This record gives sequence, C-alpha cells and structure tokens, in this order.
Amino acid sequence: MRNPKYKGNLSKPITPGIIRLAQYGNYENWLKSDQARYQYLNNLLELFELYQIDASTDDCWVQLSLALAEHHVRGLTFAEHYVGRGRPKKNISKEKKERGRPITHTDADQKELFRIVMGKKAQIEKESGKKTNYTEVIRILLRYYAKKSGKSVVRTLNKDLAWYQNRFYKAKNNWQK
Repeated sequence: MRNPKYKGNLSKPITPGIIRLAQYGNYENWLKSDQARYQYLNNLLELFELYQIDASTDDCWVQLSLALAEHHVRGLTFAEHYVGRGRPKKNISKEKKERGRPITHTDADQKELFRIVMGKKAQIEKESGKKTNYTEVIRILLRYYAKKSGKSVVRTLNKDLAWYQNRFYKAKNNWQK
C-alpha cells in the first residue's frame, strides 16, 4: 500500500485526557498504567490492519517495518523513472525545428468549438423563438465564461471575441459540408 493517510487513532498521539490524568495523579504514572499500554497496542493493531499485515504470523514485525520504510523512505520505493530536483535538462536533438508558431489547435478542437456554438445557438433560438447570429452566441458564451472565472466581462470580450469568431468561422468552413 502506498502513502496511506492515517485516520482515527493513528492520526493523533496517545494522550491521557483530563479525567485519566486526574485518576493517575500525573503523566508519568499514567504512562506506567495498563490503560496507556492498551491504547498503544490497539494503535499497533490498527497499523497492522492499515498495511494489511497479519499480526499472528512470525515475520509480522519485519513486514510492518518494511511497509513503514517503503512509505517513509523514498529510496525503498519502485518507480518507472525518476525525475530529480531542479530544472529539467533540455532535450538536445539534431532535428531541424519548423519555422513559425506551432499549431496549438487541432481539428478536434475546431469540431468541439463548432459543436458548442451550434448547440448553444439552437438552444437560444428554441427558448426565445427568434433567429440569432453566431457572433451573439459567441458573445454570450464568453460572458458566461468571464463571470464563472471571475474575470472582467468587458476585457474578456474585447480580448477574445475576434479570436473566437475567427476560429469558429474557420471551423464552420471545415466541418459544415
């Protein structure tokens, strides 16, 4: 089991509490009592259960120590690869890079934008009973996005409206045939 989250009694230290402290007189007397040992053994049994180890076997302590070491010591775990500390090294390749800005939007992105705008347009026309244009639909979607993300509606519209219109009309030309 990897990185279990300790819950219940394992998430906090064993303490006597005010009543037990008053019964035993002081903290040292409580530590010597059977009640403290009983709580300690119960927590150990919970630890065995957490790591799914049978406490009745002969090598249960070895299994528990290995499980705890694997949980707390990074060098005792297995991983497909290791990413060390610091900045990643550059991938030095002999291939010639293509000039210009890389294409960040794929055909699937165009299809999705086209599908969203067309669906919203159909919904608005059904609800209002009037025809609407694509620019107004994109404007409505951008307003909704700006409000949800806590951004300025005016700034978002000024910045992104023309870009999304251009992207939508390219997608429309590609996918509406």
